[in-house]
Amino acid sequence: MKLRNVSPLPGSLMLFSILGIFLSSVYLNSGRLSNQWGFTLLLVFIMVFIASTISMTYGPIAPQLKK
Repeated sequence: MKLRNVSPLPGSLMLFSILGIFLSSVYLNSGRLSNQWGFTLLLVFIMVFIASTISMTYGPIAPQLKK
């Protein structure tokens, strides 16, 4: 499958998504968030993680790495 319009995302976005997944799952299991909010936040952070993984895999090669 060829993805052509993949924009490069910063690497900090993956760190942000991993931290968000961890914190929302902790808050969901501890009962500090309602189940609806916990699931919604978990779903959003998982989608951000998938987007950053796709961007990392199919993103354009940086000019300094082309040789």
